[in-house]
Amino acid sequence: GCEGDTVYASDMVIGQDGSVFHLHFGDEVYVTQTRLIGKHNIENLAVASSVAYALGVSPKHIVERIATIEPVPHRLQLISKDVVRIIDDTFNGNPDGARIALETLKCFSGRKIVVTPGLVELGDNEKAENQTLGERISEVADVVVLIGGHRSEYIRSGMKDFEGEIFHFSTLNEAQKSFKDFIHIGDNILLLNDLPDIYED
Repeated sequence: GCEGDTVYASDMVIGQDGSVFHLHFGDEVYVTQTRLIGKHNIENLAVASSVAYALGVSPKHIVERIATIEPVPHRLQLISKDVVRIIDDTFNGNPDGARIALETLKCFSGRKIVVTPGLVELGDNEKAENQTLGERISEVADVVVLIGGHRSEYIRSGMKDFEGEIFHFSTLNEAQKSFKDFIHIGDNILLLNDLPDIYED
């Protein structure tokens, strides 16, 4: 999923002190450094960058910001402060992590957007936990972006009283193409659970 105007990362070199990778904005490529390590972190930075880029932030500014992000010991990371806040909780695919992330989101002023493929690898509890997740999301979010298949149906079934907007995309790549249609400057976005896995979907 690397075509057109999608922002994506390639050529990752991950060391113990940080990572270097290429960040692609359409035809432009920027060598980008971050103190974060781990492929999932870089994938998430690429998602965050695509949001900022869709909202008109220059690639140069985005790359400069990425270089200043501090590694945080726990998994909830705030990626951007000036245009749109992106709370990255993608590596924490469990119900408690999701609950805490949503409570964090609640504290921010401004519109709240949740992007999620749902909770995975929960065996027999998958349906119930994703329905509960839907209930929790509907208490906090103004806009919900569901990615992928059956789990998003479970989430939706838990969102019976939700009065905001729901968008559904089959892949993250599809969602990225539409970010600028529903994300505005000043919004808070929570990337909930492991989005990179569904690049392959």
